[in-house]
Amino acid sequence: ALLADDVDSDADAAGQTAAVTIASGQRYASLDVGAYIPLQIGAQIWFDANNNGRVDARENGLAGVVVQLTDLQNRLIATATTTADGAYLFENLPAGSYAVLLPPLNFADGGPLFGYLSSTGHAGDLQERTADAAKPIADVGIDSLQPADTGIRSSTLRLQAASDADQAVPPTGDHRTAAPFGFYKPLNIGNRLWLDGNNNGHMDAAEPGLDNVLIYLYRDDDGDGQPDGAALRQQMSAYGGYYLFDNLGAGQYVIQFPANNFQADGALAGMASSAPGLDDWVETAPLTQTVWVDAVDGQDDGRNTYTPWLDGVRSGTIELVAEEQPLGETDQLAGTGSIVTDANSNLTVDFGFYKPLSLSSRIWLDLDNNGQFDSQEEGIENVTLLLYADADQDGAPEGNPLMQTVTGPNGDYLFWGLLPGGYVAEVAAENFAADGVLSHFHLSGSDVITPESGLVHSPPVWLADDNLSMQGASANPGGQSVQDVNRLNIIDLGFYKPVEVSGRIWLDGNANGIQDVDETSGPANIEVTLYSVNAQTGSRAAINFTRTDATGHYEFAQLLPGTYAVTFDVDALVQAGYVATQPNAVGIDGLRNSDADSITGETAATAFLFSGSTAAGMDMGVYVPATLGDLVWLDTNINGIYEPERGEKGAPNVRVVLFAADSNTPLADPNNPNAPWSSVTDINGRYQFSG
Repeated sequence: ALLADDVDSDADAAGQTAAVTIASGQRYASLDVGAYIPLQIGAQIWFDANNNGRVDARENGLAGVVVQLTDLQNRLIATATTTADGAYLFENLPAGSYAVLLPPLNFADGGPLFGYLSSTGHAGDLQERTADAAKPIADVGIDSLQPADTGIRSSTLRLQAASDADQAVPPTGDHRTAAPFGFYKPLNIGNRLWLDGNNNGHMDAAEPGLDNVLIYLYRDDDGDGQPDGAALRQQMSAYGGYYLFDNLGAGQYVIQFPANNFQADGALAGMASSAPGLDDWVETAPLTQTVWVDAVDGQDDGRNTYTPWLDGVRSGTIELVAEEQPLGETDQLAGTGSIVTDANSNLTVDFGFYKPLSLSSRIWLDLDNNGQFDSQEEGIENVTLLLYADADQDGAPEGNPLMQTVTGPNGDYLFWGLLPGGYVAEVAAENFAADGVLSHFHLSGSDVITPESGLVHSPPVWLADDNLSMQGASANPGGQSVQDVNRLNIIDLGFYKPVEVSGRIWLDGNANGIQDVDETSGPANIEVTLYSVNAQTGSRAAINFTRTDATGHYEFAQLLPGTYAVTFDVDALVQAGYVATQPNAVGIDGLRNSDADSITGETAATAFLFSGSTAAGMDMGVYVPATLGDLVWLDTNINGIYEPERGEKGAPNVRVVLFAADSNTPLADPNNPNAPWSSVTDINGRYQFSG
């Protein structure tokens, strides 16, 4: 007979079965022993200083933490306590679903996790954890901001039994499911935004806070002062300009005020970041150096920017380290009780803003040197200007330059971010260097200037709130819009290039009034007088003189734009044996004919000479006079030979008219251009044409 019982395990924990009785001829076939590979849950509970959810170098375990193992109905299965290095372990577990709970008693005052919060670096990214060596150790705690009430529980931990094939092999290796928990000490950054009326970078007693300002918090893991990734959080300043970013992990952060705060209708429209604090301000350092922890309360920590309406304003890198934050902050939001000044809170990151004033205007090419920006005139680009203080308004710069700027494509410039007070602008000396943008330029209205000495200054200007007008959007040197700037537009500076008048007295060998290609010489040392001509009345005023050089050339340089004429010294030419050519030869361009009256030596006035132009070819032709003539006689024997020995005599009072060889038209009388040039024989029949 076959004896059998239900299919179950008959052995106890020691592997022994109960006694069974078998009669003669019987077979007992159900004496069974069941076995399983025991599974484990365990890992480390550690201080996750930077709250990234991963165990990093120099992050240590937390000892003495009570750890409970429960099923999914929260029924307690086992309890353990972490070792000195934060390790815990639950062994000999069958396959199934579990959870690990760190009960609230750990977070009570005096508990091993008092003041800690669960790491947020990987919250909720894994719903179930399995034994998988390929996965890096990461925090499995489900985060709670009230762990003293709820404790911290893991996500579901599913332990899976080995397959039948696996069970045929003796168990070796680690069958542990890792369930690490990271905890960090929450750190805080905060404090206040205020209206820094005097822009001294310090919060003075009467200066109010600024509410409704949008603030972003970013990580700055590489410490370069630039936001890394997307904003972690955002909030609005309130209750007198206060803000607070709490429950942060250790690390490096940047606070940013986005550009829309500074645009139209923004809470900071028309404002700029205050001047930074003095000795306590430290620039962000390269990675090879250190970053700063600001320990000075009530001092501006904003980085200045020329265009906050485009770039916003941000802090430098702020480093948070547990138990190393400044103590004793005095300016806190009263009555909230939400934060206590301690070594884990930096409540010194303050930001001052002020309403900047500005000076702006234009550097332009003053074509006619009238000191007015006319419709046809254009600005001068790339001119460097310096701004100085001038508190006593004497027009002399005081101290070192406060700012430097460069004119834009239209000659516009802007000094922005100024406080009320006296100023003077200077056109930098480098502009007037040989390769400078204003090389050979003069300031409008002037004819004597030494720009190489850097002496081109604007009139003194006094900036005050009551002498400015609110402007809408206007162009700054970069062509961008400046929003709601308190601006004074009065420092216009015009520049011109001097004009020139030049020409020559040439020796007109054939007296045709035309400068022929072979006529290159001229009389030297003849005086030429320059006249300024009133364009309306035509009146002339002598302003300078010069003398012709060895080839008859002359030049008047460094002249103001205007209208000019010259006069040649005819008397000196006559004394030297020269006669003036008739002016304005017909059909010849103005650069080749004679421009001077042959009697007075005066030229007609030039057209108006605009900046940088030259009136070349103000010329006069002269020649050495020749003589033509001789005799009219009575040729008694009509042989064409004058024979006085035969009694032939000259014919007196005969009028002789002079013609050009190739023309049937008489030449004009040099002394009376409207009459033919003629001569009357003398008593002896002699005549002569001279000149």
